[in-house]
Amino acid sequence: MKTLQPGLLLVFYAAFVAIGLPDTVLGAAWPVMHGDFGVSLGALGVIGVTAALSAVASSVFYGWLVRRPPPWLVLVGSVALMALSMAAFGLVGHWWWVVALSVAWGLCGGGIDIELNHFAARHFSRRHMSWLHGCWGIGAASGPLLMAAALATSGWRAGFWWLAGVMALLGTAFWLTRGLWPAPAAAAAAAETTPAANAEAHPPAASAATPHDAPSWRARWLSPLCFFLVVSAEFATAIWIPSIMTDGHGLAPAQASQWATLFFGAMTAGRFAIGALGERIDNRRQVRAGIVAAIAGASLFTAFGASWAGGAGVLLMGLGSAPLFPALMHETTRRFSDTWAPRMVARQMTGAYLAGAAMPLVYAALVDQIGVRAIVPTAIGLLAVLALANAALDRATPARPPA
Repeated sequence: MKTLQPGLLLVFYAAFVAIGLPDTVLGAAWPVMHGDFGVSLGALGVIGVTAALSAVASSVFYGWLVRRPPPWLVLVGSVALMALSMAAFGLVGHWWWVVALSVAWGLCGGGIDIELNHFAARHFSRRHMSWLHGCWGIGAASGPLLMAAALATSGWRAGFWWLAGVMALLGTAFWLTRGLWPAPAAAAAAAETTPAANAEAHPPAASAATPHDAPSWRARWLSPLCFFLVVSAEFATAIWIPSIMTDGHGLAPAQASQWATLFFGAMTAGRFAIGALGERIDNRRQVRAGIVAAIAGASLFTAFGASWAGGAGVLLMGLGSAPLFPALMHETTRRFSDTWAPRMVARQMTGAYLAGAAMPLVYAALVDQIGVRAIVPTAIGLLAVLALANAALDRATPARPPA
């Protein structure tokens, strides 16, 4: 009977760093790219919405699948196609080709996110789940640095070719380690026979599932709603803090960008810190504490603005946001049966992608009608709704007894 190997865990850490790179690299290249294609700065929103809706389509299709191919095969294929699409970004000369490639980017990204998160939630401990998402933060922070290096030497097209090379290496790593992946039919049994001391795996949270072990309709909709709200609240802070600091508090753009760095830095550091304590604090308590901290931080920032107290509020928002996505995702295989967990991961990612597609437009409308002062109070409202939705989800999915 196969058990998970340390080499596979290392590949997952590298994978989460790699998938964080594309999430920020396009924005770093866009100030130069849009001029080369003769489109406005605002055209970046077209690419973002197109990629997000394509990711939604990918997650919906995944949820419909009855018989799924081995995870490593999905990842190798998705990463290979993403590498090709990124390489093509550096070759095309017409705007509409960029839009078409963003469809492929979104479809592949959706498949990668779902497979990585579902496999990690099922086979890795809370500690590793938190650290893996911390590695995503490292990748997201490194994407602009990679593109900045390309712009300073060879141009933005080379930056996408470098990124394609990173993805090609990741696909190769998945292929070379395919023998370390547990067989789908034996995965549950392997988890049961893995010793408790094995840090890479955990025993299943319930007895064997049956095909009829369906969750309630409330759980089916509350779970993706929570992910929609988490991403929506994060977008308010991550995207709009520089604009809030420049338009609302009169800071220079260079100073304003540092406030966004505070948020991402606190989120990434928080995930690594939580990972160190993750086995002592269960997922549900992590989520509840994170929501409270994020609301407190947002309220502090709203009250004190561009001051040391406002900066402390931004740090607290980042720390509060740190456990929300990974802890909710890790809890999926404990809320739902083996039959339903993959479908629910797909639904949850659908909720996250829909937030990524819709909320930038909602926030833009808020700014046009009210101003940037409406952004953080809106995030506080979303977090309050998240607290209610998460409490209802916990009631609808009582903790499953250990095997």
